[in-house]
Amino acid sequence: MKKKKMFMRTAVFFLGIFFLVSCKGKKETADNTTVEEKIAEITTDNPEARVAVSIMDRQEQNITTYGEGGKILSGDETVYEIGDLTKLFTASLLAKEEYKGRLDRNQPISRYIKTIEGEDAPTIKETAAHIAGFKDTYGSLKRSVNSLFKDEIYLNITRDEILEELKENMPEKGNHPFSYSNFGYALLGEVIVGSRNSEEDFILPILNDYVQNYLILKDTEIFVHQTELGYSTKWAYYDGYLSALGLTSTIEDMSKFIWGQLRGNPYYDYKNKEEIVSIENQGNIQAMGIGWMINKDGNYIFHNTPSAQYNSYVELNTEENTAVVVLTNIPSQKGDSAEEIGRKLMEREIEKKTLEKGVL
Repeated sequence: MKKKKMFMRTAVFFLGIFFLVSCKGKKETADNTTVEEKIAEITTDNPEARVAVSIMDRQEQNITTYGEGGKILSGDETVYEIGDLTKLFTASLLAKEEYKGRLDRNQPISRYIKTIEGEDAPTIKETAAHIAGFKDTYGSLKRSVNSLFKDEIYLNITRDEILEELKENMPEKGNHPFSYSNFGYALLGEVIVGSRNSEEDFILPILNDYVQNYLILKDTEIFVHQTELGYSTKWAYYDGYLSALGLTSTIEDMSKFIWGQLRGNPYYDYKNKEEIVSIENQGNIQAMGIGWMINKDGNYIFHNTPSAQYNSYVELNTEENTAVVVLTNIPSQKGDSAEEIGRKLMEREIEKKTLEKGVL
């Protein structure tokens, strides 16, 4: 009986990994539900539920936060786990380091990670675009234990363990298909550490300093203690996956960050939106930049966070210079609800702009 239970738990673990990775390339589906109806649906009978949305162009931003049943709230200051959107900040910090001449995205990661040698390692660019050949994660014992007892399977995997797994799982040199990899972004944190001649030897203080003192996002940081949300992500200072998943933020800070992307600040997006590789058979992901997923048919770039605990979504329309941000503190329901809300908001905004142009 014990063997059967362990088998079932292990199966749940790997099914969870498949869900998180496969949701990255989710196909768009037609749905006549309005934004407000969708928000009311996912917040029903949940007094703690929050859905914060921001719509912006280069001139203005409009932020609305919804509570239980879709009720509009005022003065809400909820801090959200942003999960995979952390990668946009890590990519932004890579851009800053390159803009300052500290690293070159075309160089192998071994130039900056001193525990590995040789020129056959994947490049920074390949790793950031998820085409380096790394899996999403590797099967350490700690990760299996996390799948049984914790909300976040990437917790408490130290950077030393990440680097040891790198030695054992270095991809062969050559072309690799798109494969979303949190492990790859954990390595990019090590690349950033290695690009600096400083006393800081871990990504946590470097990334926190960047978002708070360079980007001036005072409510965005990696927490290493219990959060204010309905569950806790207990990251540790030495965790290896912080640069992939570790940040928390507010809708005001995320709006400010994405607004900087619209305005073209080089610290935010130095060449990051440029297409690196075309991708097939990945739903609405048709190409990759540095951190950004690209939909060429719809002229937009985006990133999402489908999670068992929360979900979020960011999209920039590169033709209309318009962006949306959706943050929630509730799980993905019926797919990635934040992405569904964000797509609907953007479509509505583009339609409004098109009508305004027609009138003018």
